[in-house]
Amino acid sequence: MSKIEYERRLLTGTLESSSIRVAIALLGLTKIEMCMLLNVSKLKKPKSIVYKAELSLPEHFDIPKTVCIPQIPETQVELAQYQGNKPAGKTAAARSVPVPLRFVPLSPGRYPCKILLTSRYDVRLYCIEGVVNEERPEARFDFETPAFEALTQNIPINNETKNEWKCQVTIEGEWFHGPPILYVGPGETVDYPLTFKPILECEIMGRLILQNEADGMEHIFDLKGIGKRPLALEYITVDCQVGEVTNKHIIVPNYTPSILTFKVSSDLPIVWGNPDITIDPDNTVPYILHVCPWKRGIFKGTISFSVKSKHDGDSQDDSDEEQDRDQIPFYKKSLSELSDKFDEEKPDNAINNLRIWYHLEIHSAPGPPLKVIDMKCVAMESVCIEVPLINPKEKIVHFDVLFSSAAFSGLDELELFPRGSVNYIVRYSPACTGFTEERYVLFLDCHMLFLIIPPNSTRDIPIHFRPSALGRASHQTSVIFHCAQFKEWIFLLSGIGLFPQPHEIQKVTASLHLQASVPIPFQNPTKDEVFIDIILTGEEKPKRLVMAQIWDSFLEETSAFKISGVTHTKGIALPPKGTLDIQVLFMPQVMKLQKTMVLIQMRKASGKRWLIDNFMELHPEVKRGLGLDSEEILEIRWIYPIVGLPQAPPPENSKIVIKCQARKRLEEEVEVTLDGDFWGKNPILDLSDFIVIPKRKSYAYYEDIEDVPMKREFEYDIEFESEVEEDSLESCVAIYLIKKSYNAKNEQIALVFNLIFTPKKPARSQATLKVECMTDGIWTFPMMLIATEPDVDEVINIEGVGLFKESTVNVRLTSQAR
Repeated sequence: MSKIEYERRLLTGTLESSSIRVAIALLGLTKIEMCMLLNVSKLKKPKSIVYKAELSLPEHFDIPKTVCIPQIPETQVELAQYQGNKPAGKTAAARSVPVPLRFVPLSPGRYPCKILLTSRYDVRLYCIEGVVNEERPEARFDFETPAFEALTQNIPINNETKNEWKCQVTIEGEWFHGPPILYVGPGETVDYPLTFKPILECEIMGRLILQNEADGMEHIFDLKGIGKRPLALEYITVDCQVGEVTNKHIIVPNYTPSILTFKVSSDLPIVWGNPDITIDPDNTVPYILHVCPWKRGIFKGTISFSVKSKHDGDSQDDSDEEQDRDQIPFYKKSLSELSDKFDEEKPDNAINNLRIWYHLEIHSAPGPPLKVIDMKCVAMESVCIEVPLINPKEKIVHFDVLFSSAAFSGLDELELFPRGSVNYIVRYSPACTGFTEERYVLFLDCHMLFLIIPPNSTRDIPIHFRPSALGRASHQTSVIFHCAQFKEWIFLLSGIGLFPQPHEIQKVTASLHLQASVPIPFQNPTKDEVFIDIILTGEEKPKRLVMAQIWDSFLEETSAFKISGVTHTKGIALPPKGTLDIQVLFMPQVMKLQKTMVLIQMRKASGKRWLIDNFMELHPEVKRGLGLDSEEILEIRWIYPIVGLPQAPPPENSKIVIKCQARKRLEEEVEVTLDGDFWGKNPILDLSDFIVIPKRKSYAYYEDIEDVPMKREFEYDIEFESEVEEDSLESCVAIYLIKKSYNAKNEQIALVFNLIFTPKKPARSQATLKVECMTDGIWTFPMMLIATEPDVDEVINIEGVGLFKESTVNVRLTSQAR
């Protein structure tokens, strides 16, 4: 028989049967007996067939040991096909039986399995495969780049199989780009180039999914893209002359698929142009910039194009009026134009953050002289000439004088009073004979009552805003700058008092069973008499407090914090602008990170409610987060989150002493023991539940309350007593971990470090081995580093040549430093 027939009989248990032996046996039967044997009665046919089920991968798949499949009478099937009630497909489906199959994967991967069903009538084999992907992303990539600047990250994809991978790429998130298909050969590692190129200031979250067509596995990566303030799109240089108008064409692009209208602004008062510009999608438009300087020199500034957010349907008169503004410089706009920015609504979508700007550098050359004056003088003598100057303005005019030759002299600066005049005296003292052509220039500067700005310079004026009520209230003012040339510059200021947001997290460290304090200064910013309630969330659960889920750990009960500095915490009276100093004491009892919040609730002493006059402008999410349902609120709340990190006392045994001779190398093992509370949340059960790594520089992990690692992380470092010792010994001391162990019964972690000490000169210094865990605390182990005197390099012998005679010897010195 063939190999396939042999395997079939082996599976069905009919290997010993033989068609020849059956034929011979039939010869001994009568005709009636042979018909009864071969023609089985339909009444004796089984109603169902029982199959025995076997699995090739029973540790991950589970199926009933027996499967019963019912038989359908042939007459019923033929009748249904004859009447046409059911199509053939449904008839076949009706003859099938569902079998429960359980799949239990232990880790991501592919699980191929075969199901064998055997009965006395036939054998059936089914091949199935389970594909399990990672529950969490394999990695996270953060992109941070200025707008319009592309940033590409090559992500390595490793194929450890013997088959070629063809991965379909799916990218979620705006401004992320990459190839749609990636091919990875067997045993190869191919970099996938992922590019992030934002066109505005934004923060985008996304995902990169690479699905392998061969086995269905997915590689998932989390993406975060931050678009920073864009760099200048172009560096524009304009050459012009004083008093003359120069036009400069600037090509402005629109990278979005929408028609955008940009609002134009500049910080240079000597440039102007159309106040807005409209650009079609994915197109560019030339913008005409007019430049007219009033004095010579180099002027630097910017011109920016930001998306305009105004209501549609402006009147034709408004459009005509805007066309007339093409001839009005930016520094001559009316007061109503300057205040337009307070009437514009806030942008409704992220595209309104789009901003394109250019760097301007204007080179202004001097114009022709107002008048040519001929002066004749004998060499080495002097002659004076008077130049009349008149001030037609109503304000003081200040002049700076510049001479182009040392032969001229006069006052460096002068002032003209309103409606005044003066004769400026120029002295000419030539040192040689001949004809020369020189000039002097008068620079006009803005004279202010309280502020003087030097020529070719700018000055920032800080303005502090401290609201005294919620909403707009009376938070409006104006700042007026008086200048002789530009009359008045008026800046309108408007402020909105927002609800207090949680302050920055304060960190406090205290030794075990000792205390440390955190000062919280508070001032009543309003003009009303108020009552203050102080709540510590570790002792009292606040009422009507709606906060994000990330702050839940700060609301847990703890006895490590206490309020100090006040006699009582409820109903403290404060006058308008009154202050209150609050002290929060931290006294840890166990080695565990402690968190709490100090809530300061302020209500009016009169019993009235606080009015929110911009209630309708608040976003629904803001109202929901603050629990607001009306324009009045009973109390205003300030939140001060605090993180307390306990510090274990130093060991009672003697400190670690490391002693080495200068210019030698010493390696010594240092073993330390960490005692703490390593059970509770994310308990340590074995060595795989925690890691020990060197300390990361400038990493304030306690401020990232959302990013708490699943495993405990212990960071170690060596700290010196002063910066001087650190500068001299930091390069001489190195330490790294070589072994770690854990005693679950005593909750002790033993760490063995290898300390390398290579002193360059004799020294004696105190140092501390510091081990820190963000969820448990700080352990310190004092050390003494001693560097003794080095060995003598060489003995120098000098032989004398005689009495009263000089002998010399050469000594070679080699520096080991490069």
